[in-house]
Amino acid sequence: MAAFAAAVVAVSATGALAPGPLLAAGVALGARGGARAGLALAAGHAAVELPLVLALGAGVAPLAGDGGAGRIVSAAGAAGLFAFAAVHARQAFTRRRAGRRARGASARGALAVGAALSAANPFFWAWWATVGLKLVADSSSLLGPWGPAALFALHIPMDVAWLAAVAALAARGLSAMGARGRLAVDVALVATMAAIGSVFALEAAS
Repeated sequence: MAAFAAAVVAVSATGALAPGPLLAAGVALGARGGARAGLALAAGHAAVELPLVLALGAGVAPLAGDGGAGRIVSAAGAAGLFAFAAVHARQAFTRRRAGRRARGASARGALAVGAALSAANPFFWAWWATVGLKLVADSSSLLGPWGPAALFALHIPMDVAWLAAVAALAARGLSAMGARGRLAVDVALVATMAAIGSVFALEAAS
């Protein structure tokens, strides 16, 4: 269970800290509403994510004891992590204009923005269809019907903490972190995704 919790936190970080619409919205809305805007943004994201996690749990629970199905899920999770690692590495070393998409949004509507950006983000759905599905399957194997809820409880604090911090820093007129700090995070995320993807691939091959 401790190993699973550590894996969830590590893998969740690869999604939470990756550049994307939510990060852009956190900067744009945080400049006006501070940490509260980031928390509301995270709440909107969670409103979309929680039912998805529970639905995935209901779908994979009957397959928890099927070794063949487990290997397929592990392979999908490995492929997803390797793909996201490659995308993140490419984005980390190219110029990004992440803030454009969310500018002009009102901090008062941060909850709705968080839900809308999550639901409309293809990378969000792709992550849960591959990497997230593997975590859901593992949680169901460990904790039965309570697994997906426990997974969500471990996963969502990463999103909440990151978006609140980004929004708070934006409110003070600061970038989320300096260029060197961001590069260090990017390298760590790519390495984490690749390492855990390798573990999933070994599970699929066993």
